Amino acid sequence: MRKIVITTIFISLSVIMVASTFWFENDMQRIENINKIHIRDIKKLQEVSHINKWIESHVVPIYRNIPKDSQKAQDLLVDFFDEYSQDLNLRILKFIYKDNRSYNMNISFSVKKDDTHKLQELLHLKYKTGFIEFTKLRDEGEKIVGDFKLIQPYFGSKNALNK
Repeated sequence: MRKIVITTIFISLSVIMVASTFWFENDMQRIENINKIHIRDIKKLQEVSHINKWIESHVVPIYRNIPKDSQKAQDLLVDFFDEYSQDLNLRILKFIYKDNRSYNMNISFSVKKDDTHKLQELLHLKYKTGFIEFTKLRDEGEKIVGDFKLIQPYFGSKNALNK
């Protein structure tokens, strides 16, 4: 009788242990599936956070520096041209003109190929309150010539930035 009780207890414990193992494996699988979903969401949130930091460091300062009136925008274009015109051999192709968002100025340049310092300076130009859009870049013998557009956004009374 004692052996039957012990055997019954061992069989009962074995059944409980096997059932617990299946339950534990199913629960672990469910947790892993939930974690995969959360890990994917966390990666997306990290990407969004990275984009937000980039916007805060690169776009927001430019947006805050956008002039409030058209005269200030035009003055900034002229100041930029005056600052670099002699050093980089800049010439005005089209003086200040405007569209519905910005004032623009088309500028040409000419740099000797062997003057790598000026060429690097030209290619690394930054316009702190607007944008530079290179439109042409050509090799003409001993010179590299091209054009770029200087773009100065502004908050005017009737422009697209206020809509």
